[in-house]
Amino acid sequence: MDSVFLPEAIMGFPRLSCEDVHFIYYRQKDDHPKNRVVFHCHAISLVLKGTKEVYHFAQKTVIHAHEATLIPEGNSLIAERTCGNDAYTSLVVLFPASRVLGLIGRMGEKIPASAGAQPSSLKFHQNAYLKAYVQNLCDLVQRQVAVSPRMVLHKLEELLLVLIEQYPAAFFSVFKRPAADQGASLRNIVENNLMENLSLEELAFLAHQSLSSFKRSFEKAYGMPPGRYIRERKLEMASGELLQGKTPSDLYLRYGYESVSNFMQAFKKKYGMTPARFQSAG
Repeated sequence: MDSVFLPEAIMGFPRLSCEDVHFIYYRQKDDHPKNRVVFHCHAISLVLKGTKEVYHFAQKTVIHAHEATLIPEGNSLIAERTCGNDAYTSLVVLFPASRVLGLIGRMGEKIPASAGAQPSSLKFHQNAYLKAYVQNLCDLVQRQVAVSPRMVLHKLEELLLVLIEQYPAAFFSVFKRPAADQGASLRNIVENNLMENLSLEELAFLAHQSLSSFKRSFEKAYGMPPGRYIRERKLEMASGELLQGKTPSDLYLRYGYESVSNFMQAFKKKYGMTPARFQSAG
């Protein structure tokens, strides 16, 4: 799977731009499965039609039409899905962190010490104000109206102010530099994505590591290879669901197995008994 680099990859779409700030009217007719996307800047994706899935660090966010998300710079896995015959459509706003920090400084604000220490995406609804804002910008972009650089920057600050006023804690957490604890970061990525059936390559990408470096970091943190840990950890989780009355047929796809028999074989190898006997013993 190749990586996609933003903003470079979508600069061919209709847009308004001023230096390092871009408002892009993005439209895709076909579904896009998970792509590895390297954000060289921060992005706000305001979805108009379709659905967007974002895996960033240890968080998965699903954004539907008339919702939006703030995605920090760095590595993300992105999937975009159309809705019926309608193409996936969104207004994508791209900007560097320096624009946000400059605005915060001019406001006399400081990022609170209580802001979350890990970078995360922020999901929010497009209220009436934001819907009007998005419609205005889409009209300007699609009609190719000449907009001065000063007005482009003003439109960015307008959007940022809405987020600061409505979601201050979540907004500031995105721009607070995370603590440099690689082991804790890796654990968060692994544990929070256990049920997403991500490949080791995808987990390594979210951790900003090569596959070989990720495997070494993982064994240092967990004391065993990642494939073995993830397989056994998920079987432990499945065992809890079995004791709650679930059947192998209910669970095998959820835990990443191609068939019921494969799930039962793996379960028996770990626990020394079939799922049915395990339930009886419990």
